[in-house]
Amino acid sequence: MTTVVMCDSGASGRYDASTLKYFFSSAAVVVLLVLPGCPSSPPSQPSRERLRVVMPASYRLKVEALLSSGVMEFSLGTEDIDWVDLPVYSGRDAVFAPSMAARLPTSEPDADVYFIDLYRLGTFRAEWLSPFSGGIFHELETTYRPDFLSAARLDGNRVYAIPWSAKGNFLFYRRDLVEKPPSNWDEVRSSCAKLVAKGLPRQLRYCLLVHWDTIQNDLYPMLWGLTEQGDIDISAPVVRTFLETMAGSLGEELSGGFLMMPRAEDMPEVGTKIYRRFAGGEAVYAITWNNRLGFMQEALQKVGGTLPPLGIAPIPAPRVGDTQYSNSGPWGWIVPSIAQESTAVGQKRHDLAMKFVAEVTSQPAVEWLVNTYGIIPARKDVALSDEMKEVLSPPIQAALDGEPTSMRFRDRGSDSFIHGFIRDAVRDVLMCRTAAIKPLPSGLLGDCARHFEECSASADLSVDCLTEAIRRRLMAAQRNIEITRGAR
Repeated sequence: MTTVVMCDSGASGRYDASTLKYFFSSAAVVVLLVLPGCPSSPPSQPSRERLRVVMPASYRLKVEALLSSGVMEFSLGTEDIDWVDLPVYSGRDAVFAPSMAARLPTSEPDADVYFIDLYRLGTFRAEWLSPFSGGIFHELETTYRPDFLSAARLDGNRVYAIPWSAKGNFLFYRRDLVEKPPSNWDEVRSSCAKLVAKGLPRQLRYCLLVHWDTIQNDLYPMLWGLTEQGDIDISAPVVRTFLETMAGSLGEELSGGFLMMPRAEDMPEVGTKIYRRFAGGEAVYAITWNNRLGFMQEALQKVGGTLPPLGIAPIPAPRVGDTQYSNSGPWGWIVPSIAQESTAVGQKRHDLAMKFVAEVTSQPAVEWLVNTYGIIPARKDVALSDEMKEVLSPPIQAALDGEPTSMRFRDRGSDSFIHGFIRDAVRDVLMCRTAAIKPLPSGLLGDCARHFEECSASADLSVDCLTEAIRRRLMAAQRNIEITRGAR
C-alpha cells in the first residue's frame, strides 16, 4: 500500500486524480518524495523583468549563436536572457511531466520559454501551455511539415509547440560499399554477405550497429510495420519471430571476424559508441538520428579524420513489401500559460516570450540554422542544406513533405512506462543467451537468460530453448503493458 501526501502549494489544478493515476499506476516503479514539511501558505514569487529560457545546454549554444548572427533583428540578445539548463532525466521520463508541472504554477511562471523533445508533450495538460494561433502564428498549417506539426498538438487540433527541426531516425549506410540501400531486413544481411565475396576493408567489423541506450527507438519503426499501425503487441507471434531473428544476428559471423551485429556481451558497450565506430569505418550500416551526422563529423575532426561517403535511407522493414517507418522526433518551443490575474510585468514577459519563439522559428532564423548546423527544417519554406540533399534518399525527402512514398513518419507516443517495458524486454531478448557479466540499467534484465538456462538444463530436447525463453519474456512484458494501460 502506498500513501501519497501532497501539500497545497497554491498551484491548485496541477495534479488532478487522473494525472496522479497516470504517474503512479505502475507497480514496477515506486517514487518516494520526501518533503521537509508543508508550508502554511504558498510562497510569493519574486517579480522579474528578464525573460527566462529553459533548454539543453547543447541547443542553447546554437540559439546564442543565432541571436548574435546578425541574420535578422531580434528583440533580445543573448545577454538579455536568463538561460537555465534543462534538467537531464537520463531516461526516467516518467518524472518529466510532474517536474515540469512544478515549474508551471498558476501564478507567474518560473520560466517563460521551454525547448523540449516534443514526444514529451503528450504527457502535458493543455491548460499548462499557451496555444499558438492567430497573429504572428496564423499560417502554421501551411508553414510546417505536416507530420512534425502533428507532434505539437494537444487538446484536439490546437498547436501548443512550435517545432524547430524535423528529426527522425534513419539507416546510415556507406555509399562507397553499397550501391542501393536495403529496404528490408533480409536485404541488410544479403548485402553484407555480398561484400564478403568482394573483399572487405581492413577496419570493417560489423554489418549493422544500433544504439543500445535507445534501442526501442530504433525498433519501433520496424515493429509498427508488423502490428498494422495499432498499439504494439510485443508478444505477437510475428513480432516474436522478428526479435528472434534479430537476437540470432548478434555475433553471427559472415566472414572471418566480420559480424552481422556485435556479440551480445559487447552490445551495450559497442552500441553506445556507434557514432564514433560507424564514422571510423567499422560498420556498413547504423540506425540512428539524422542529427548524429554532425556528431560523427565532430568526432572525426578531433582526430584529424574525414567521413567516408555516407547516405541516409529509411530504416529497413522486417519483411519484403512492408511499409518503412521513422520516428518523428522534433524538438520545439513551448510557452507556459499565463496566470488569469497576471501582473503587468508577467503579461509583458509572456508577450515577449511569444515574440521570442516567433523570431527564433522564423524563416530567416531557421534558414541560418540549416546552413550553419545542417538540421532538417520543420518549416516547409526552408530548403534542405546542400549537405542534407546529398545524403538523404528520395523517399525521405518526399516523406518530409507528406508526399506518397515508401516510408512514413509516426510519433512513438509519450508513455514512458510502456517504452520502458519494451526497451527492457528487447534488451533482455538480445542478451538472452549471454550471462549478465556487466551492470545493466534495469533490474528487469536477465529474465530471458534465466528462462534459457532453465530450459537448457531440462531433459526435453524437443524444445527450442531460445524461442521458448524469448516467448516467456515477451509475454511478461506485454502483461505489464496491458496492466499499465488498464490502470489509466
